Formats: sequence, structure tokens, C-alpha cells
Amino acid sequence: MLKKIISIFLIFVFTVPFIAVADTYDASTVSGAAVFLESVGLDIKESDSGYVTRAHFTELLIKGLKIAKVSEAKKIFSDVDIQAEYALSLTAAAELGIISGSGFGLFNPDEPITPEAAAKMTVSALGYDNIAKAYGGYPTGYMRLAKELDITDGLSGAVHLNKANTASVLYAFLTADLCDVQSVTDSEITEYRSNGKSVLTEYYGLKCIDGIVKTAGFATMVSDELCDDAKITIGSKSFKTDITDVHKYLGLSVTGWYDGDTGVMKHIYISSDNSVVTLNAESVFEIEGLKLKADDAVTGREKSYSLSRSYTLVKNGKVKLPEKSDFLFNDGQLTLIDNDSDNEADVVYIRQAEHMVISHIDIVDEKVYSRTDGGKDITISNDNGFYSKLYEILKDGSCREIEAEELSPEMVLTVYESEDGRFVEAVASSMKLSGVVEETGDDYVIIGGIEYKIAACFGNAGKLTAGKKVSLLLTADKKIAAFSSDVSSDMEYGYMLDFKSSSNGLVKEAMMSLLTVTGEVKKVYLSDKVFIDGNAAKESTDSTVSDLFLKNNLPVYQVIRFGFNSDGKINRIDTFSDVKIPDGKTSASEEDLSQIYDDKASDENSLTRYLTKTKSFWHSSYNVFSPHAVIDGETVIFSVPIDLITGVHKRYDEKNFSVISTNSLTTYGSYTIDAYDMGADMKPGIIVLYSDNVGDSIKVEKRTAPSIVESVTNGYNSDGSETKLITYWNNGRYYKYPLSDDCYASLTTKNAIPSSGDIVRLVVDVYGEIKALEIDAKYNAELKIAEITDSAPSDGQVDHSYYRGRSFYHKGSALSLLIDESAAVNTSFSDDFVNNIAAFTFTSSCKMALYDTATSTVRQASADSIADFLSAGEENASRIVLKCYSHGIQHLFIYK
Repeated sequence: MLKKIISIFLIFVFTVPFIAVADTYDASTVSGAAVFLESVGLDIKESDSGYVTRAHFTELLIKGLKIAKVSEAKKIFSDVDIQAEYALSLTAAAELGIISGSGFGLFNPDEPITPEAAAKMTVSALGYDNIAKAYGGYPTGYMRLAKELDITDGLSGAVHLNKANTASVLYAFLTADLCDVQSVTDSEITEYRSNGKSVLTEYYGLKCIDGIVKTAGFATMVSDELCDDAKITIGSKSFKTDITDVHKYLGLSVTGWYDGDTGVMKHIYISSDNSVVTLNAESVFEIEGLKLKADDAVTGREKSYSLSRSYTLVKNGKVKLPEKSDFLFNDGQLTLIDNDSDNEADVVYIRQAEHMVISHIDIVDEKVYSRTDGGKDITISNDNGFYSKLYEILKDGSCREIEAEELSPEMVLTVYESEDGRFVEAVASSMKLSGVVEETGDDYVIIGGIEYKIAACFGNAGKLTAGKKVSLLLTADKKIAAFSSDVSSDMEYGYMLDFKSSSNGLVKEAMMSLLTVTGEVKKVYLSDKVFIDGNAAKESTDSTVSDLFLKNNLPVYQVIRFGFNSDGKINRIDTFSDVKIPDGKTSASEEDLSQIYDDKASDENSLTRYLTKTKSFWHSSYNVFSPHAVIDGETVIFSVPIDLITGVHKRYDEKNFSVISTNSLTTYGSYTIDAYDMGADMKPGIIVLYSDNVGDSIKVEKRTAPSIVESVTNGYNSDGSETKLITYWNNGRYYKYPLSDDCYASLTTKNAIPSSGDIVRLVVDVYGEIKALEIDAKYNAELKIAEITDSAPSDGQVDHSYYRGRSFYHKGSALSLLIDESAAVNTSFSDDFVNNIAAFTFTSSCKMALYDTATSTVRQASADSIADFLSAGEENASRIVLKCYSHGIQHLFIYK
């Protein structure tokens, strides 16, 4: 078969707009042959003139033959410096008879290679010198033989070889039939063309297969193909492959070259039968039958494309039955692949993009959750038929592959997800845009003189009004996706603890004591000119500031937002106002609600309190103050003295105010809270929690969710003190935190430092240090199970309690346990166990972990991890420690 170059070829790659996730190739200069040659290590370089030199062509030929260079360059040609980088290759080629120079002892290494010289070198390298000489010698005999071997196809009219010409010649050379010896007599040697033996088969150990690529990597045109491993299917035959960007070959007609011994696909040659066109989704405006209409990117005119009657549609990595709606969408591309030169698309690959703003990531459950209204959460697994690939856009516009652990809240993901959720490619962007809105349109906004498109996920176009200062999150292709939680004016939340004003002659100064969102107490001076709720107030002449923050010489404890000037003084303060119910109403109507629930603060007079001293029930399993507010990683919780519920009656020590994490709360229970800057998703920016468990009184509650320790190592805490680092599993996630100084000293005194396999309850503060810890069950290495301690909650059937034993039987939501030990049984509520078996039920939020006693490691478990006494026998029955509430299992730990 003739090996022709591809004159017009746009390589099919998986990209987001403006971002190269995989390599791309310029169709005007690089052919499918060049792509192949690069994969075998033959990188063609052009000279300044745009042609390939004689020396470089010789280097490529010797490297392609896999011939070891000679150990020392010889002075064969007078114009070749033996120190030149190509001198060794030229020496080897001369000794093999591949080159003989251009006459008069010269080689002209820097001159462009001609078709005649290329024919001579390749024909000689294949062993056809004698036949070529019989055909008439150089140049006619070599040119005639090169044409028979398909080496010079496509070179008609070429005077010198450029990169594309050279690629064509070299690929044809690598795949051409070698010359072989048929017989040897005293008078002659008979040579012949050995059908099927080539440089690639004999020197590289490769075999080839021709056909259409049906599966490439994890993208597939085959129904029900789960693609557990990256592979390539050509025709009906599948191969393992280590080609990194194999997905770009999906739907193309190719020749695949695979290792003859291992069967692993190594290299792909793209046939000249292919023609590929990629369209931006926004340019497509009609699909009718087998005709697709789009605006031409160059001329702007309407252009029509034909689809084959039997075309295959692949959408985001998976084949599907085509629907008209598949072709009409806003973000992404459509790639039309004609793989048989009939001017009709045989494969349509649709890359439909959706944007999401990350709220949080669950590595254990392999999920990324969207904060965007209507945004779809995605699975990021690479097991059991799932495939995901994540990239991050860098400052220079390039991409790098990242792991899920590198994602973070407020990143914007451009997601390409198959309809079954099993194929996901996503590009993460951390780009932000801050500035004043200058002009708006239906789908755009102008900021700083630049027009930005608005992504469909934004949904807040009405809030982008001219003159408004905003901070926005951008997608990878610089579309507006969401408001940033960073307020536009660079103001930040704080809790005012104290205010003092003093005079020194004509100089009057005011200082504010603030608890910041990081938990640090700062004492900061106010600027002489300060804006309060957007209005100017001068501290030296105006009592506005003092009146706001001092009453009867006591601080008015409150949440504020504040900003600094260049001198580090506060020059902007935003005090809160309560959410307003329309006059004459006790609750808001439906038309009022959209105005009441707005995004977080976006100007200097927007801080709003939505809940005031409201009793709310906390559920740790769901991160919700029921029924009022949902908490996520963006929400800051200020813990303040419970006495403030009734008002300010005294001045409090700063240690009674803190920033806490949800780990400091009980598993569930009633709290009094305020909530500020609540959005329609019921996620507040700030929660103020009125608590008597503040300051230095942090302690472990019996309702605190238990954790299982995986390892205890030496380390340092945030103060630089030597301590212990505890690695543990809790509620499906893994953590590693140091013991605080006080906690470490207390546990050391009681000889209660935990160890691997222990079940503990602990509290972590906002600084990421363990402030309190109780051991509920101590691991016994000899028995290979943890034994319940005196610290464990023990309220029997009516409240939180621990049980230890072996699984007798489990099915569905029920578990029966052969009891070895229980924290307590309250006989005032029930009689003792019958046959030493207790009945339990799994709650919907039950958390399970397995402790491997052989490796001292912890992993996620499920009910399927449990082996029963009745089915596995006494010795093999799972040893279990569980914590329950009224025999509803909340936490279950298996010791294997």
C-alpha cells in the first residue's frame, strides 16, 4: 500500500478551549508520518532555510536503523569536522556504504537533502545497492527502485525535502520490504524483495495491524465497554498500550505497530484516508437529518457538513445513540472524523463542557461536590470501569496533570463527563477577576476594558450591575463562573472584642481589638478617616465610631467586616444590619425571597444577619444546623460566651472568644446561633455560636464521633514543641494532627498517649492541633482487638455506649453480636443478654472502618467486610467494636 503523507490533517485531541491537555500538531507542516517518527524517537528538525540538511537526514537514517554509532569519527570527508555532533553518524553511514559523498571528497553536510540523495541513502540502507546499479545506478536506478518501494511517493516536484517530505520518506523507509539474499553461487549473488520483512519488523521487533480505532485509552466507540485499563482496539482486536496520548486516535483509520513478543501497542501511524474537522460548539446552529450546519471560523459564512448514514456518536468518552440535542450546546467542541475519504463524517466526537465551582472534595468517597446552583457533583475514580483525569491551568496558560488531593474549594472545574458518569476529564482553574463592572449584556460583562463571557453555571447576571465592584471566579477559558467568597473590596470578617479611644494633645487615636477568621486576636488602629457602612466618619471630630462600638463603657460585641489602608490601619468598617421582612408581614412572600437571599458580601455596606439568637439542632453527619443553615469549609464559626444571649453585662477576657471547627461540636445537639450573609443555598458566611465550652475549656464530649488511630509518630506542633502526631480515621476520612502542648502534657502524665489500633474521641482546634483526647478502646495486640476502657461512654441501651465481640450474623440493616464486653447494660430498661447475643441495626449514617492487625493500617469498610460466626466459624468471625445509640450502630470498627 502506498504510504502517502497527510496534506491536511487536524489532529483529534481532547482539549478545553485555549488549553492543550494533549499534544497538538500543525497540519500545514507535520504529517501523520512525523507523528509516528516522533514516537520512535526520530525528531525531525528543519534548518533555517526550512529544509532538512544532508547531515541531519543521515543521522535520522542511522538512528532509524538502530545501528550503534562508531566509537570514533573518521576524517572521511574534508568538509566534515570530526568534532561535529553528526560526525559519528556520517562515519557509520560511510562505512556501511549508505553514503559516498558528493564528489571531490566532500559531503556538503549543511546543504538541503534532495529527493535523489534521499533515494540513494534509503535504497542502500535497505540493501538494494546491486539492484539499483543494475537499474542504471545513481540517480535513475535508485530513484526507480525508491518509487517501486513507495519511498518517494508525494515528492513530485520537490527540489529539496522539508520536514513533511522527510517524514514521508523515512516512514516509507522503515516499513518498506528489505532486500534479502535468495542464493549465492561462485559467479553471482541472487537478491530479492522479502515481502513483509521491514526495518520495523526485523530491527524493532514490531508487528502491524490496519483498521479503525474503536477504543483509545478510556474513550470508546463500543457499547458497554467499561475500560478498566487503558488500551487500544483496532478493528476487533484489543491491545494493551503505553502510548500516553492514545485517546487522540479514536475513530481514525490507522496502522498500529505492536511489540511482537508482549503484544503491547507501541506506535500509531495515521492513514492518509482521514480528514478531521473540529468545530466550536457555539458555531453550530442546525442539525437536520445527516446535515450539520455551522458558521465557518475563517469566513463567517454558513458551511454544511455531511454525516455518514452509519456514523457513530461519542459524547465525552462514551458511545451513545445520537439525538438532535447532542449537537446543539454552548461550551465545547464537535470533531467530525471522515476515516474513509468519502467526504462524510464516520465518527462524531462531542466534547460538551459543563462548569462547576468546587465546594468540597471527598477523597475517600472519590467525589467532588459543586457549590454552583444546579451544578452536578462528579465521581473521580479510576476503578471498576471508571476513568477520571484532572488537569490544572497554570499562570502561563499551560496545563499540568494533577491528583484529586490538589483540588481545593473555589476552584472552577471545566468538566467533560459522559452521561453514565464513568468518564470524566476536568480542567481546574484558580483564576480570579476583581474590578468594577463597566458594562453588561445578556451574556457578557466588561471589566477593565475587557469583555468576559458569562458561563451558564453563573446564573447571577442580574447582580453584575454597572459601577459595582466585584470579585469573580473564572473558568479555564476565562468565562465568569461565580462570585468569589473573597469580597470585592478585600474586606474580611472579624468579631469585635474591644474598642478604645485615646487623646494625646491634638492627636486622637482609636484602636480595635478583633478576633480574625484565623483565630488570632489582633489590636489594630483606625485610620483618621474611616468609612463606616460606606459613609465617611472622622474619628478626631465625630463620635460615630465610639457610639457604635462602646455602650456604657462596655464593648458592643459584634461581627463586622473591615479593610485596611496602605499603612495597615482600618479604614473601612461594615457593621451588620438584620434581614428585613417587608413592612406589615410576618414572613416573606415568594417574590420577596429572591431579594432577601443574596450572595455573600460584595460591597462595603452589605453585612447582613439572618438568624438572631436562634435555637438550632446540630447534626455532624450532615453538617447542618437543622433546619436553619448548612455548613461547609467556607463558613467561619465564632464561639462566644453563652451569657451574651441576654446582652452585654460585663467585659469578657479574650480567651472566651475563639474560632472553632465543627470537630469541636458534639455529634448532634442543640445550640443557640446567629448567622450572617446567608445565600439561597442556606450556607452562611459566618456563624456565631453561643457556648459555655469556649477558651481553655475545650473537652471531649461523649457524643464526639470516635476515631481509630492508625499510627503515632514523633513530631512538632505549631509552637515548635516536640509532641506526638496522631494519624487517624474519622467518618470516612484520614487526618494527621499534632497534640497541643497542654494535651500532650496531660496525656503523658496519665500514661494515656494513644497507640495504633486504639479507638479514641478527640477535639481538633482551628489551628489543626488536638486539644483533648479520650481513649475509649485500647488495642490488645495479643487478642488482636481493642478492649473497652473506663473512659468509654456507658449509658447502656438508652444513650451512647460501646460493645465488643464477634459478628454472629448480619443481613441488610441488622447485625447480631456475640458479646465479649459491653460498656454497661442498664437493667432498669431491659434484662440481660440471652445466649450472650445482642441485636443491633445499622443507621443510615453508620461509619465503618477496618483495622488490619498484620499491617497496622486502617481502611474504609462496609457491611460486606464482615465475616459471620454462622458462615465463617468462630475463629474466622469478624472481631468488632461498635458504638451505638439505643442499639442503632453509629460507628463500627472491624479488627482483621
